[in-house]
Amino acid sequence: MLECRVVPRIKPMRLTRSKPFDNPDYIFELKHDGFRAIVYIDDGNAELVSRNQNRFAFGSLKIALAQLPVKNAILDGEVVGLDRNGVSQFATGTQDAADLLRVRLAVAER
Repeated sequence: MLECRVVPRIKPMRLTRSKPFDNPDYIFELKHDGFRAIVYIDDGNAELVSRNQNRFAFGSLKIALAQLPVKNAILDGEVVGLDRNGVSQFATGTQDAADLLRVRLAVAER
């Protein structure tokens, strides 16, 4: 496992439930169905870890993340697989991997 020198291992933020509301003072973001992941980037290497500290493969995504112009970083996001129509498909578990054209990491600000 990649030993990140930036900070010790962390766990993703947990969601908290609240009552639905609509207010023009708030901006709402799109719900992505995927796998929650923490990304550790350290000196040209990247590792994706689940909320339970299991490693994800996602080879092409790891390669792309390792090429970001940073020496060290930690990202908290959602690994999302998009089908031919741009719809995320990981949550159902029924999508054939061959139909997933793009795997992306959706990262939100904290």
